[in-house]
Amino acid sequence: MSRSNRIAKGNLSVSRVSLNLSRGGNQLVLSWPTNAVGFTLQSRSDLNSSANWTDSTDSPVIVADQYFVTNSISAAAQFYRLKK
Repeated sequence: MSRSNRIAKGNLSVSRVSLNLSRGGNQLVLSWPTNAVGFTLQSRSDLNSSANWTDSTDSPVIVADQYFVTNSISAAAQFYRLKK
């Protein structure tokens, strides 16, 4: 009599949300869909350091089905992400 191995299968739900960037003059406009509930915009100035990501202090503005945050463009590098 042979025994078979059973592998339990489950559902893994991964949310993928696109963070869109555009430039308007000296402003960086970041946007993402309003159906992306529970995401926070974060930034940091260096990806190679151990510096922490910082939550944005700007409240997103809703236009149609998108959240928008506008930031001034500076000479220093800035990296952005959405975190859930």
